[in-house]
Amino acid sequence: IAARQAKLETSYSDLVKECNRRRTQLVDAGRYHRFVRQVDDLSDWLHEKEHLASSEDYGRDLEDCVQLTEKFETVVRELAAAGERVAAVQRSQEELLRSGHPYAASIRAKGTDLQSLWTSVNEAATERQQALAGARQVHRFDQEADETLNWLQDKEATGVAMENEDLAHADLASIKVQMQRHEEFVHGMRAVEKQVAELCREAERLWTAFPNTREHLEVRKMDMEEQLKDILEGTRRHHERLQQMESLQAYFQEYRELMQWMKRMQTVMTSEQLPRDVVGCEALARRHDEYNLEMQGRKPHIDEFARQGKHMIQGGHVLSQEINEKVWLNEHPLLY
Repeated sequence: IAARQAKLETSYSDLVKECNRRRTQLVDAGRYHRFVRQVDDLSDWLHEKEHLASSEDYGRDLEDCVQLTEKFETVVRELAAAGERVAAVQRSQEELLRSGHPYAASIRAKGTDLQSLWTSVNEAATERQQALAGARQVHRFDQEADETLNWLQDKEATGVAMENEDLAHADLASIKVQMQRHEEFVHGMRAVEKQVAELCREAERLWTAFPNTREHLEVRKMDMEEQLKDILEGTRRHHERLQQMESLQAYFQEYRELMQWMKRMQTVMTSEQLPRDVVGCEALARRHDEYNLEMQGRKPHIDEFARQGKHMIQGGHVLSQEINEKVWLNEHPLLY
């Protein structure tokens, strides 16, 4: 009986030990699986955020980009709030490791993977924030470039209309009006030139900060510069044409004044009756000497008038034929 009693007690003791061992295993397994579930849930959530942070969608325009930025700011705030969840997992990991958990290697590996994922997601989020900030600047540049190109197109249309105006028969007063309009146009172009220069500098700054945008920005920069160059070239041609027409009208005005003088001289010389005595003849001769002196005094002016006319003809002036008709004054018999 005593032997059986001892055997029974031994068996019971072994059973208790086995139960305790099993209980410990179950507790450890429960703690381990809770930790794994905690890590897996958080990892799944972080992978979702990583996918959002890895997006390369920067919007079609500035408004679209602003909306994407605002949405991603929500993701950033969620990540910031998730820091406490990651810290809680780390505390659980440390507690399990301190307790000498039999699955320590697996727990440590899961914790390391989670920490690596957490770091990766935050880095991706930071990069996404920076990329969206850059895209927002580029979209803003594109918007301003589009507005400037529209402005340039309006200026170009105005410049072409001014350049195509028929000035062949415009008088000096009309030319003066056109010159005033041209000056106003040039004054308005200064603001456009300043805007283009500022945008070109901004394009260079942006592609220095964001090298992958260089090709796009160089095209936009070139579009603005070439259109501005065309407008300025047209403006220069129009100004030269106006100056040419202004000089021509001044030339024609001088012609009219010379013609009036010549007619006056001719009238004076031909209206006097021939005298019938010596005294009268001498007086008339003296007057004619005075007329001759006046005409000789005018001769350098007439020569210069003819020289200017020939110079304009040689320059291919649009009204060369009309100018040539005026140059005959240089050979008019009245001048000699």
